[in-house]
Amino acid sequence: MLLKISSILLFFSFPLFQKARDLFQNPFFNNYYMMMLILFFSLSQNCLQMDSWKTDANNNTMLQPTLSLSQGQKDALSGTLCAAAVVGIVGNLTVTFYILIRRLYRNFVSSHFIAHQGLVGLIACAYLLPIFIQNVRYDADSLPKGDQNHTGALCRLHAFTTCAVWSVTYYMTTCIAGVHLLTFARIHYDQLFGLHPSIICLLGWVIGVALGLPCLTNESIVEYDTTYHHCLWNHNQNGYKFLAYFVLLGILLPTTLTMYAYIRVLAIFYHAPIVFETLGLFKSRYLLFAILASHFLQWPFFIRRFVAYRDPVMDTVTMMIAYQQNAVLSIIYGLSLFMMKEDDMALTARSHKINYTQPPTAQQEL
Repeated sequence: MLLKISSILLFFSFPLFQKARDLFQNPFFNNYYMMMLILFFSLSQNCLQMDSWKTDANNNTMLQPTLSLSQGQKDALSGTLCAAAVVGIVGNLTVTFYILIRRLYRNFVSSHFIAHQGLVGLIACAYLLPIFIQNVRYDADSLPKGDQNHTGALCRLHAFTTCAVWSVTYYMTTCIAGVHLLTFARIHYDQLFGLHPSIICLLGWVIGVALGLPCLTNESIVEYDTTYHHCLWNHNQNGYKFLAYFVLLGILLPTTLTMYAYIRVLAIFYHAPIVFETLGLFKSRYLLFAILASHFLQWPFFIRRFVAYRDPVMDTVTMMIAYQQNAVLSIIYGLSLFMMKEDDMALTARSHKINYTQPPTAQQEL
């Protein structure tokens, strides 16, 4: 119930989602969404059948074959992860402090969401990544677990934080995409909606916490995976149900809305390319392509985890790539603080120039 209430508040409060509301009312979209749900759950059942060798006659999880990295692979992967963590921490701190020091949040709505995105990225790079690095480097779980079917509280907390942070990241990119769409459509944020951006950020956390809550409440969902070196959902019925639920609501839904917003922005770009080229704004499209591409960094991880194919090197690499979204977004949004601000000022000046008319002057009396 909490998830439904928070989802409705977030989706129908933000102006971008007013466009999405019409899309959701489309019968074709509803049929497509139901087909996706059926597909996810049917694939889950197939994966359970493929993974049946991991359970015995009493449906208890059996020991999986030992797959580990060589010492050289551990050193290379952990070193790369350390460099990525440093870049992510520095990038997110720089963007956040720049917004706070320059007080950009007073004049630009997107700065609220970008600063919040920087804080979310700091949690991922300063808390989640160091645990992952330690597990990869020493090939041991730093978050203790119990028996083969249940995990410890710290491991469940780690999985819960991962799901919450990833969901909030996707929803914040959706909010930023909505503001960018309003910028190029020349619609002011307050003209359509008066809720403070901080409230929307809070609602994003409500949705993220609600999506990750089963990791804390259901012990059969989470386990420590020795090939991914991470606390993830288990290969059982509850784990695959949670995967479908999390991917659909926490990943695919905000990704679809973000792509819809940026496709609309690109349509505005290419509708009058000469005008935007004259104003010096056409280069901003590369930022949009980069933001869209960043949404696919986690897809290899979800696909490999879903099909349950085990390879210690590839599993660790895909998990490492999944974490790069928080570092990459800090760089992209740092650039957007300058480029999108210039775009907003140039578009505003052009609209004022077009709408300005010379006031009539009285004839001079002789």
